[in-house]
Amino acid sequence: MPGQRRGDLDGLEAAERLIEAPDLKTLYDIAPALFGGLVGADRGLLYAVEGPFGRQAPVATRLFNTEREESAVYLQRFYRSDPLVAGIVAEAPRARTGLALSLDEVCGPQRTERTRFFRDFLGPIGLRHVLGVAVPPDPAGRSVLIGVHRAVGERGFSPAEQRRATALARVLSLAVRQFAAAPAPFPTGGGPFALTEREAEIARLAAEGLRNREIAARLELSPRTVENHLRAVFDKLGVENRAALAARRWQGGAR
Repeated sequence: MPGQRRGDLDGLEAAERLIEAPDLKTLYDIAPALFGGLVGADRGLLYAVEGPFGRQAPVATRLFNTEREESAVYLQRFYRSDPLVAGIVAEAPRARTGLALSLDEVCGPQRTERTRFFRDFLGPIGLRHVLGVAVPPDPAGRSVLIGVHRAVGERGFSPAEQRRATALARVLSLAVRQFAAAPAPFPTGGGPFALTEREAEIARLAAEGLRNREIAARLELSPRTVENHLRAVFDKLGVENRAALAARRWQGGAR
């Protein structure tokens, strides 16, 4: 799949691959390359955000022909000032099932190269065109943003390509919700880091944002019992709080 360009993948094949993904981690692992292959992008990446876009920094990253150092610089210095993220924040409430938006559409084709974002980040690494694909928050409250890119000197993303990306974003949204609604993939069974079935159940509810008293009421346990189970979960999974637990669940649950 690395190096995949336009013409290698049609919309139906991309949708089938998303739907057939066996788990959420695999789904997000393959999504950037599928969107890149669908619209003919040179490279791409995927970020997951706890909550709505723009309020917090992303918690997880998937890369497609993208250097990890470039991704780290983007997160540290440019994510909050990215005009495409701002555009998606503005449009997301009106797009309940996914959307695709280009940087030129947000800034204007003549102004993109005059932005600080292009001058300080995109241009120095040889990129010019960006297509952002947003998936609405899943039941656990995570939003997903995929960015695919074309180099300086290439043409921008066409309206037809944006429509194809939007359609695939809707398929991705449905697939995400299917996995997010399923039991959390925390490890159970044997092994020193495996959770008991009760611990996995409590971990899933905590990762979805329920408080101890809410979990206790749902499972007919005392809040103290829930607290004890969560302490054991944190120790086994090597996390310190609920936010880290939610990120671990998104990544597939394994330590």
